[in-house]
Amino acid sequence: MHRNPIAITAALTLGLLLLTTLPLGAASGEFGVYLPLVVKAAPTTTPWPTAAPTATPTATVTPTATTTPTATVTTQPTVTTQPTATPTLPPASFNGCRQDPSSGAAPGYPVRITAINKFAETVTLMNVSASAVTLDGWHMCSITGNQEHSPIGGTLAPGASRTFGHTGDNIWNNLDQDDGALYTDAGQLVSYWVDR
Repeated sequence: MHRNPIAITAALTLGLLLLTTLPLGAASGEFGVYLPLVVKAAPTTTPWPTAAPTATPTATVTPTATTTPTATVTTQPTVTTQPTATPTLPPASFNGCRQDPSSGAAPGYPVRITAINKFAETVTLMNVSASAVTLDGWHMCSITGNQEHSPIGGTLAPGASRTFGHTGDNIWNNLDQDDGALYTDAGQLVSYWVDR
């Protein structure tokens, strides 16, 4: 049996499609399905009316007067510092490097003991005054051993520090407390260092 192909033509449309069945041949008894071809013209668009352009307002800057600040002079009160009183040195009390009964009265001025390294046998002194200090003839004592650390001498500028080594046998006690005392050439106690 010979069949004719079915031709289907479709169109997209918003309208209604009608389905029609027609015989393909009277003698064959065959039927075919045909779809009508509906052709619809493309829609035409009517352009929307465009509005005439309108002017956009722009801001106009109007300068305004500004005031310029003027400098104001303010005076600060003058601070006057009272001179620091120079500590008074105690009376002479040097007793050959034995314990000084007035060790708590040492002013730590004009020179202060800042360090004692008992193992290295060194003493560091600092000038805490505003003037140069000459250390010639001063006495640096190891109190426990009643021994003098030497040599101590030369001039220390204001704020300067210097470390003095000891020449000779060891004098600082490395196992027990051994305080240090510094005396002027006139025998006045100026600094006392507590060994901790």
